[in-house]
Amino acid sequence: MALLPSMAMAAGWCGDPPGQNLDYLNPEHRKRLGLVERFHFTEEVRTLRRGATGYLIGDLEYVLNYYPNHHAALDALSRLAVREGRSQPHRAEWPIECRFQWARQVNPEDAMVPLIQGLHAFRTKKMDAARKYLEESASMAPDNPEVHYNLGLVLFDLGEYEAAREHARQAYARGYPLPGLKDMLRRSGHPVDVPAGEGG
Repeated sequence: MALLPSMAMAAGWCGDPPGQNLDYLNPEHRKRLGLVERFHFTEEVRTLRRGATGYLIGDLEYVLNYYPNHHAALDALSRLAVREGRSQPHRAEWPIECRFQWARQVNPEDAMVPLIQGLHAFRTKKMDAARKYLEESASMAPDNPEVHYNLGLVLFDLGEYEAAREHARQAYARGYPLPGLKDMLRRSGHPVDVPAGEGG
């Protein structure tokens, strides 16, 4: 008997990924990407306003069935799950935890997957998990300013201001444009100093 999604998650097993299971980062696999995005990942889908071919979740799952580690679609699914307050959005075939598992399987070296997983944990107030995933992403992509910025936000929320300031410095030294973390640290008495010539 096939496991229901909730039973599968309880057993720690999601089964094989559905669909084409192509790697979003593989140039050979991206040949179909334009067609998939044109019809199923429109701006309205990306911003969660409405579906392109039917239900919103149907378009998101269509994209992720082709490319389990499609970064923007995976992030959009996270935002939809948070908006609905459930890990398995209405009409979704699988919970988002399975989507993260399949994204990791298709390319274990894709540092954006633990970043998005960390952001999802942050959005759902699971701060220890958010830290774990973002630290994993930072170890995989130490030069990515977005990873450092978001890890800094999590560490700030955990009250680890010196560690947050170090990641903020690394993010801004690499040109990260948003001032939010810098402003939060300054107001808390932990200003970020970026050496001249290293960015904002």
